[in-house]
Amino acid sequence: MIANPVHINENFAKLAESLYLADRTAREAVETRAQMERRVAQNKKAEQEEKMRAMAAKARQERTILKKVHEDDSVNQEARERDQIRRDRLDEHRRERNIARNNPDKLDRFKKGRERDISEKIALGLPDARARHHETQFDQRLFDQSKGLDSGGIDDETYSAYDKPWRAQDNIQQHIYRPSKLHLFGGLDCSLQYLYIEGLKKLKVIRNCL
Repeated sequence: MIANPVHINENFAKLAESLYLADRTAREAVETRAQMERRVAQNKKAEQEEKMRAMAAKARQERTILKKVHEDDSVNQEARERDQIRRDRLDEHRRERNIARNNPDKLDRFKKGRERDISEKIALGLPDARARHHETQFDQRLFDQSKGLDSGGIDDETYSAYDKPWRAQDNIQQHIYRPSKLHLFGGLDCSLQYLYIEGLKKLKVIRNCL
């Protein structure tokens, strides 16, 4: 028995070729789409980096401007403070010159009042001109002392914080309050004051006789 011969249709080759071309076209399309997406992503990344560089440059420029403005303000503030101190000193010199011209005795009192430390001015209720300029307020007389903790051992029994009088150049007796004879007995009548004084004298005589 003879088998039937196999007959291959010619359209099968055409179909296979068509499928191969379709697959290659699809792969090329996918690759092209992927390249386009990568290109778009790269462009987007480049744009973001450019934007970030621009923002960083702008921030540096603004910081430089702010720093310069701050330095200018500091310089202007210091200049204003120096001008104010210069004006105050000029006013003091003018005041001293006017006082020396009109009343020389008052000039010494003016200088003494200016050389007072802040504690003395607070105690006396005097204004301190240095507070307007925010200067560090120290008693400059403390820096003129040659003595200190490192100058040698000092006996605690002999050490005294009051090593010199407060106002040696002044007459302290003038500043001590002394009541007058009229106010000595709290405003008593003159006759009562006389009787009181006479009684004290008699009592003193009696004590001397005992």
